[in-house]
Amino acid sequence: MTRIQKIFLGCLCVVVTLMLFRHLQPTPPIRGFDVDTFGRLPVQEGGRLKPMDAVARASLMAIGGKQTYRDLGRTASFSS
Repeated sequence: MTRIQKIFLGCLCVVVTLMLFRHLQPTPPIRGFDVDTFGRLPVQEGGRLKPMDAVARASLMAIGGKQTYRDLGRTASFSS
């Protein structure tokens, strides 16, 4: 093995080791619930794909005549 091949192999080992250690780091904790992203999730309703936000608002309107829901003093509102 030539000297350049040894150097290349050593650098490759260092890079692979660093990549492995990077993936072993703990992920930061999720804080709260990302309502906006959840509202954009596609769901199938009546054969069509719609955002979760639109399906939820339509369901709330059909059930209660409003687009908001009050529970235990908290209000969940779905808006686009």
